[in-house]
Amino acid sequence: SFTVRKGLLSEATPGRFHPDNLVTRATALTVLYRASGDAQTWPMPGGVPDLQGNDWYLKSACWALGLGLIQLQGGRLLPDEAITRAEFCRMLARYDGSVGAGVLPAADGYVFADAVSLDTETRLAAARCAAAGILSCQSGGRIDPQKTITRAEFATIAVRFFEATYDGGD
Repeated sequence: SFTVRKGLLSEATPGRFHPDNLVTRATALTVLYRASGDAQTWPMPGGVPDLQGNDWYLKSACWALGLGLIQLQGGRLLPDEAITRAEFCRMLARYDGSVGAGVLPAADGYVFADAVSLDTETRLAAARCAAAGILSCQSGGRIDPQKTITRAEFATIAVRFFEATYDGGD
């Protein structure tokens, strides 16, 4: 897959992608970090009890927190929690704005049936992802914002975003 070839998403075990496994917050921010090509060292924020100096995702987490791509929840990173569709859209929209990719269009007036459950920023991020064709709506015009993302869905969304970002990927 594009995400494995580009080193964005590793195989779960050698030779196996495990498409039905869920994607964690740590994995999602690591993919964005790798795609950015940012080699800058970001300081480790204090007071985040679930972020330690030997964590495999430390550089990615410091980068994402430094740019404001991910939000702490109750002062915690929650790296092992599965990421939701809405949260990943918000991360992509923030990445798009901070890296300057400009892939996600304005989505004023883009409506989906379950938008009411989201805060304004997340609703707009999801609408922008859907308007760009990066996020597919589910049946009934819903996006299932609280649904957790499998590796297969994550790879599909990431490929669509990065192919648009980097003019065809490959």
